Amino acid sequence: IISAYRDVLLIDVVDYANYLFSEAQVELISQINTLKKLGYSKDTITAKIVSESEKYQKVIEKLPCPSMLMEEDSIIFANKSMVAKFGESVKEEEFIDLFLINYCPDHQHILDVIAECKSAQHNNKVFNKYIENTKFCLNDESSLFDVSVSSLSPTMILLNFKDNSESARSLEKLNSERSLFQQGPVMIVKYFFDNKKISLDWVSENVEHFTGYSKKEFVEQELDLDEFCAPEFIEKLKVEANEYLSKGIAHYSHAPYQLIKKDKSRIWVKDFTQILYNQQKEYIGSIEYLIDVSEMKLIEKDLHDAKIKAEEASRTKTTFLSHMSHEIRTPLNAIIGYSELIYDTESDMDKRYKLRAVVKSGKHLKQIIDSILDIAKIEAGDKKPNNAEFSLPDVIENAYRIVQANAKVKGLKFDLIKRSILPNFVIGDSLKIKQILINILSNAVNYTEKGSITFEVCYKDGQGKFTVSDTGVGMKEEQIPTIFEPFEQVTNSRRNVSTGTGLGLAIVKQLIEAMDGSIVATSTLGVGSKFETIVPLPKVVKEKQEKVVKKKVAYDFSYLKILIAEDNLINQKLMKAIMKRAGVDCVIAGNGQIALDKLRESEFDLLLLDIEMPVMNGLEAIKHIREDENLKTLPVIALTAFAMEESKQKYLAAGCDDFAAKPVNKIELYEKIALLCPKK
Repeated sequence: IISAYRDVLLIDVVDYANYLFSEAQVELISQINTLKKLGYSKDTITAKIVSESEKYQKVIEKLPCPSMLMEEDSIIFANKSMVAKFGESVKEEEFIDLFLINYCPDHQHILDVIAECKSAQHNNKVFNKYIENTKFCLNDESSLFDVSVSSLSPTMILLNFKDNSESARSLEKLNSERSLFQQGPVMIVKYFFDNKKISLDWVSENVEHFTGYSKKEFVEQELDLDEFCAPEFIEKLKVEANEYLSKGIAHYSHAPYQLIKKDKSRIWVKDFTQILYNQQKEYIGSIEYLIDVSEMKLIEKDLHDAKIKAEEASRTKTTFLSHMSHEIRTPLNAIIGYSELIYDTESDMDKRYKLRAVVKSGKHLKQIIDSILDIAKIEAGDKKPNNAEFSLPDVIENAYRIVQANAKVKGLKFDLIKRSILPNFVIGDSLKIKQILINILSNAVNYTEKGSITFEVCYKDGQGKFTVSDTGVGMKEEQIPTIFEPFEQVTNSRRNVSTGTGLGLAIVKQLIEAMDGSIVATSTLGVGSKFETIVPLPKVVKEKQEKVVKKKVAYDFSYLKILIAEDNLINQKLMKAIMKRAGVDCVIAGNGQIALDKLRESEFDLLLLDIEMPVMNGLEAIKHIREDENLKTLPVIALTAFAMEESKQKYLAAGCDDFAAKPVNKIELYEKIALLCPKK
């Protein structure tokens, strides 16, 4: 503002000075003509001109702008401002043409104007002319000057120089910014409301980018942005706008929508509308800002498509692993089942030891399969917590007892320390909590050859905190982030081997995060490791007092007639042998169709139904059973090597009463049968 004021003031002063000089020149010409008429000598007239010249110089010296006085072609005076701007060397210049040649690349134009001035002087006329934005070179830099050429007397010419460089730079910057704005992704439209009519007031230059119409066309045709809105968005936008206006809101914005351009192509926009009111709070118009978000919408679509593809790939992987699991579990069912049956009747201790090793190895293989499936399910986003009320002390005790045996075999001290009073019942996923604790505790046992393992539990503010510390091999600090990645293992340096599959901690971390919990690991190589886990477990206000204690039961199902639908010959014999132990001689059906026929021919109390069978699978069979008036109440337990949670839910939804995963745990199977078919 100050700079602009100074420039205006400078122009006024120079113009006023030129005005005075012009008036003085007219007066001087009049006096010279009078002297000539009166017959005064040339010397007297010259003396008069010189006297006036000295007066001019005094005035010019005080001018705020660079100025110089010339006579004929010679420079006779340059003021302080001229010296300050052009340098001391300007005093040494004698001739105007040399000065202009040295400082002004376009000097010929100024020389032509000076020639015009001389011609006017010759005819006793006053001359004053501006030359705008003339380039001068000062100290290796270019500057723009407005040059005024004015006659002061019949022989003297005044040149004033006004430096426009700063103003030109400011104007150039302003024009550049305006150009960037006009060409940018934001369009502005202003409307005014008068006499119950909305009219276009102003629109930015880039309207063509948004509508396909030039600014001229848009204004002349008085187009409205509403005319360009895609039909599927119109109603929603109108309803929202009316709602905002009725509430007297000063500004509002819509979700992105599409405009249809002149050529029928579409563009995504995000808007922001500012409502204008007068002092009486009456609506008088609006300013709309539109941003082109087409690129953003394309990126969003690409991200969405990529997400869908990734999820589909993950589901495909999960399905593949599920089928592989089925193929492995089927023979594994026979390996574990027959080994346990023989173990129960074998008296030779050496054979019992070997059979126990087979069973243990088989169950370990089953755990590995389950872990791989867990990882796949978590990555697919399907491993969600199944929250319910459960006994926290029981889960902690069970996890501790399961791992305690392995610690005892290695001669490790294994302590369970309760740091606070635990609530009897909490809300959470008991199976996943147990899985987490067993994995962390087993990991500690695997990597500890001597010393101790401490399992500390604490409950505070609705959260369970579980800390497992060991005196094992430990690890380097840079290894810690990798141990939670699938298939990453830390080498047990004492034995120079890796322990486990490297899936345990990966599953642990993802399960904990799925429950909004956290796990932190710290470790020192050669000293040991510590894992601190925190999981939200809201306390149940009304705690149950009774605690059910399971007792070993000798199951006898001799009162039942059971049909087994199973196509695999080995599994047929195994299931028959398992049920024979419980006092029942089962009937076998090789597929779902045979099972359905047998059920219609004879009366059965229970059906153990395999799912994957030829001719008619288990799901088809259960559908027919539930549609049959004579069979629809028959208890059915699904037997399948598809052990994932959604498989269980699928079979239960189809009409099965319960579910048993292969390899079949015979005690769990007996418990399910006892619940479904109690002895009357």
